[in-house]
Amino acid sequence: MLSYGDSSARKGVYIVGTVNGLDLNLGDPINFDTSDPYTSSTFWMTNNKLATVCSTIGYGIAAQFESTLPLGIATTAGNAGELVKVTLSGIVDGLSGLSVGSKYYADDNGNITTTETERYLGYALSSTELYLQTENPGAKTIQDGLITAPKLAGSDNEALTNGSEGQILSANGDGTFSWSEAFTVTDGSITSAKIADGSITGDDIANKTIDNTQIADGGIIPSNLAAPNGGSLTNGYYGKSLLSHGDGTFSWEYSSPLVHTDSQRATYFASLRHEPYYELSGPEYLATDASGNLILSDDHKVQTFSTSGQFLSEFGEGRGSGDYQFYNNYGVTWGNDGKMYVADSSNHRVMVYTSAGIFDFQIGTGSFGSGNGEFNTPREVAINSAGKIYVVDTNNHRVQIFSSTGVYESKFGSGSISTNDGEFYSPSSIKIDSDGKIYIADSQNSRIQVFSSTNVFEYSIGSNGSGDGQFNVVNQIAFDSTGKLFATDYNNNRIQVFTKSGTFLYAFGSKTLYPYATLGYMSKPQGITIDRDDNVYVADYIRTVQKFSNDGTPVLRIAQTSFQKGGLNDPIDVDVDDDGNIYVIENGGNRVSVFTSSREFAYSIGTGDMTSDIGGFNYPMDIDVSNGKIYVADSNNTRIQVFNSASGAYEYSI
Repeated sequence: MLSYGDSSARKGVYIVGTVNGLDLNLGDPINFDTSDPYTSSTFWMTNNKLATVCSTIGYGIAAQFESTLPLGIATTAGNAGELVKVTLSGIVDGLSGLSVGSKYYADDNGNITTTETERYLGYALSSTELYLQTENPGAKTIQDGLITAPKLAGSDNEALTNGSEGQILSANGDGTFSWSEAFTVTDGSITSAKIADGSITGDDIANKTIDNTQIADGGIIPSNLAAPNGGSLTNGYYGKSLLSHGDGTFSWEYSSPLVHTDSQRATYFASLRHEPYYELSGPEYLATDASGNLILSDDHKVQTFSTSGQFLSEFGEGRGSGDYQFYNNYGVTWGNDGKMYVADSSNHRVMVYTSAGIFDFQIGTGSFGSGNGEFNTPREVAINSAGKIYVVDTNNHRVQIFSSTGVYESKFGSGSISTNDGEFYSPSSIKIDSDGKIYIADSQNSRIQVFSSTNVFEYSIGSNGSGDGQFNVVNQIAFDSTGKLFATDYNNNRIQVFTKSGTFLYAFGSKTLYPYATLGYMSKPQGITIDRDDNVYVADYIRTVQKFSNDGTPVLRIAQTSFQKGGLNDPIDVDVDDDGNIYVIENGGNRVSVFTSSREFAYSIGTGDMTSDIGGFNYPMDIDVSNGKIYVADSNNTRIQVFNSASGAYEYSI
C-alpha cells in the first residue's frame, strides 16, 4: 500500500498494488480532499491488515485491507515500527542453525522449517545461508493442487506457454518441455520399426481407423503381432498358417487347405488336422512345471506345452554358450523357491534362472572335465528339501552334489564305469521322493539304484533283459502322485511301472509294423514325466511326445511328421457327405482320414503303409462319398475299395 499527499491538488492519495521482483503493479489511486496542513502515513496492523491514514484539519480518513502476500525473508530482527532487512531473491545470509543441503519451507505463521509445506523456499548452502529457489518466497508453489502449463519449464529456461488445442506435451530430455503436434497417419507411414513388437492387438485398433493404404508394403512382420503367451509372434515354420484366436492374438498352426466343389458348384474350404502338431526336432527329456504344463527339452530350448498338447511358449535363444543359450539341453527341474535348473549337456554346465526367468548363476566351467565341480555331459538335476543340488554327471559316471548357491560339496560314484553297488555306467536320470530317498537311472547297467537321504546305497531295481522288471537301457524316471515309479525301457520300447520298493506293477507301449498310423506306438522311449492328474507323457526316438492315462491308455500325440496323427500327408482329394463330414485322401500317407463337420478328427482307414491287403492302399488317388458308402480309387492296386461311411469298415472291392 502506497500513501502520499498531493500538495498541488491539495488531497491525500493511497494506492494498493503488488510487487513481483522488480515489477510493480498498482491499482487505481484513491483520492481524499484535504486542506493544509495535511499528513499521510502507512503502517502495519495486527492480523495481517495493512492500513493508511490521510489526516486533515479536524479529522482523519483511514483505509485498510487484509494482506497475505509474502514479501521475502527477514534477516534482521525489529520491533513494531522499526526497519528490518528483507531478502526477496537469491541467497539469504545471516540466518543460523540451518542444515546444509536440507530443503526449507515456510509455515503458515511465517517461520522457516524443514517440514514440507506448500510454501517451498529453497535449500541451505551453509548453516547461515539459504538459497531461494522461488521468485515469491513463502507463497504456495501450487494452488489447489493443480499444475498448469506455465508452471513447467520450457526451452531456453522460459515458462512453458499454454500451447494450442490438440497439441501433445513432449519432454526435451533436459528437464524442459515443449508442445508438439499429435501423430497423424499418412499413406505408407506405418512400418515395422514404428510398431512395438507384439504390442498391437485387434482390440487396440478402432474399426477402419487404419486401413491397408496407411501401412507401408512389408511394414508388418510376424514379430509385430501379438502371440497368446503375451509375447510377440515368432517367424514360424515353413508350411504353417497364421491362425487368429479371436482375441486379437495369433499363432502358427499346421493345416491343410482343401477345396471341394459340390454338384451345385459351391466351393467348400477347410483347414484340417488330426491332433496337436508341432515341429519337434528330437525331444529326449520331459518335465512338468509348477502350473502342470508339459516341458520339453528340444531344439536347444525349453519348450512349454499344455496338457492338451498345444504349444504355449519357449525359453532360450537357441544353440550357443550365452547365458540364455543351450547346446543339447536335457533335464529341467525347479526348486521350492521357483528357480529353474537346466542341464545344458553339451556345454557341460547347469544353468540356473530365477522364477522370473532371469539368469542367476552357472554350475560348471562350460568345458568338459572330471574334477570336482566339472562335468562331462550332465543329463538331469534334482533339488532336495534342503536346497542341495544333485547333478547326474553322465559321462563321468557319477552324481555330484552342490550347495544351493552352486558350491561343490561331495559326490557318489567313483567316476569309473562299474557294475558294483553305488557305482554307475552312464547315469542318466535322478529323482528324489517325499522321504528324501534318491533314485538314479543307471542307464547302461539297466537298473535303477536307490540311495538314502544321506547318500548311502540301499538297493537296486531291475536288471538287464526283456522280462517284466528288466531293462535294456533305462533312460529317464518319474514319480506319480501316489508314489509309483515310471521308467523308460529304451530298447524294449516300453514303459515299466514299479512301487518305490521296486516291485514290478505293469508295463505299456508297443512297436507295431506301421507305427505312423498307430496311436500308442512307441520306439525307443527316452523322456518321461507325469502331470498333476497323473497322466503320463513319453518322448521317443521318432520325434513324438505321446500322452497316456496312468494305466497306459494312449490319449493323444504331439507329432513330428505328417505321417502321424498330427498332420495330413500329401492330401490329394476331398469329398463331403450330406451331414458335412469331410473325407480326405492322403496319397503319400496311403490312408483316408475322416473329420466331422466341425473339423474334429473321427477315424482313419488304412495302415499308413503301401500295401495290397484288403483295407489298405497303394497311392489312393480319388474319393467319392454317396449313399453311406466311401469309394476310394486305390491306384497302384488297380481297384476301387468300398467302405461304410459311418464306421469305415471295409465292404467290398471293384
